[in-house]
Amino acid sequence: MWSVTIFFYIVLVLSIIGIAWAIKYAIKTKKEGHIVYAGKIGNRFSKKFPISFSGAHFFKNGQPVNIAEFDFFKVAGSSMSTKGISNGDGIFAERISPEKVRKWNKPGIKIILKCDYSVANSPYTLHNFLIYVPAGKFKDSLAKLKEQINGNTQFSQADIEELEQSPIQDNAEYLITAMRIDKSQRNHLSLHKLNSVYGRVRYLVPAKDCDKILVK
Repeated sequence: MWSVTIFFYIVLVLSIIGIAWAIKYAIKTKKEGHIVYAGKIGNRFSKKFPISFSGAHFFKNGQPVNIAEFDFFKVAGSSMSTKGISNGDGIFAERISPEKVRKWNKPGIKIILKCDYSVANSPYTLHNFLIYVPAGKFKDSLAKLKEQINGNTQFSQADIEELEQSPIQDNAEYLITAMRIDKSQRNHLSLHKLNSVYGRVRYLVPAKDCDKILVK
């Protein structure tokens, strides 16, 4: 009789410990996902939603991805569709320090920016990195960009002229990015302060697989 009672209490204690661990793990693995806008700048609104990495497994080139190290975004818009990122896809992004951005010397890196539009409640936007602009080097950097995109009809002269007229703070660092804005295959150039960089796209999750981590 005593042995049965002792066994019951042992099972009860272990069950309580197990439940507490499960709750702690669920809280630890549950995060917030965010919408990242990929398209024309307009009246956008910040959107976030619950996600959980518990039980979700993703692989890249046959190797498991430690998704807990990244932030999750869901793409709204099709400005990156020619780059393999479509509306409804998911993105795992790592946060990037300004020091790393300063070392980028080639275009094409997919980045997420924090854009402070008063009507949009600071949404995240998806861009294609083109060039880093050191403080006081705007004209030199713009000249390099012109050489970089020379002859590429996907970029318009109007955008170049608009960049040339941009109000620049001599002591501020910038970067110039591209975003495809319409069906005419034209890329829109835009200037952003370095501190607007949130992160770098590392892994893509096709829209059909996003349900693995979205909390219903």
